[in-house]
This record gives sequence, structure tokens and C-alpha cells, in this order.
Amino acid sequence: MRTSPRGTLAVLALALLVGGAGCGAGNGVDTGGNSVVIVHLDIAAGLPDLYQIEVDAHLGSAGNNNTLYFPSMQPIQSGATLGLLIKPTIKDSLDLMLYGDDSGGRRAAVGMGQVNPIVVGGTANKTISLGACPASGC
Repeated sequence: MRTSPRGTLAVLALALLVGGAGCGAGNGVDTGGNSVVIVHLDIAAGLPDLYQIEVDAHLGSAGNNNTLYFPSMQPIQSGATLGLLIKPTIKDSLDLMLYGDDSGGRRAAVGMGQVNPIVVGGTANKTISLGACPASGC
């Protein structure tokens, strides 16, 4: 995993959460006071099975970038969620670019979204649709 020098995007919960599960005390996950971003995946029909989601995350004015990987042994289903924890001192926008990899590790899907602003010390939910990569690749 590549992280920024200052570690501003502290992604501690690199878990692929199934269905509508989320982070927070009510769900048995100790977030340590961090801000939580829950990404809900909307995977288009007709795509090959996806076994890994790559998240390229960029914190707006902080200028910090991270690439995070959410692998799975089983095909990732539409409606699955990803949990990201961010230091509670960060109040900024979060740009997300997601890529879905097939069983051979090839990029098969792409999607993007923005969380603006991050809910400091709280939870923000964002649905990102993944569609087929264009013929030129993604």
C-alpha cells in the first residue's frame, strides 16, 4: 500500500464489508475516533466477476494521495461496501477513483466519486457505480 508521507489518510479498516454493513460502535467496529467513509459499490450487470477493488484516494487541498487495495477470495457483489478511516483532524473533500480487477488481475471496471466534505469524527456514505472500462482501457 502506498501512503502519503504524513499519513493523513489513515486507512485502518481495509476490509471489504458485505452488503449494508458499516463501521462504527453500533456495528462492533472501533473506529478510534477517526472519520469513516463507507463506499457502497454499485456494479453494473454484465461485467466479469471482480475479485479486487483498487481505490485511488486524493484528499482535496491537503494534496495527499493513497492507493488502497480491497481483495476478495470470492467475487465482489454489487451492494458490497468498503470502509475507510481518516484521521479526525482532516476536514476536506475526498476524491475517489475505483478500479475493479477480474480473476486474472486485469482491470475490468471503473468508477469515481467525491465525498465533500468528510464528516469529521462521523460517518459519510458514498455510492460509486462501477461500469465497464472503455475499449481504450482504464
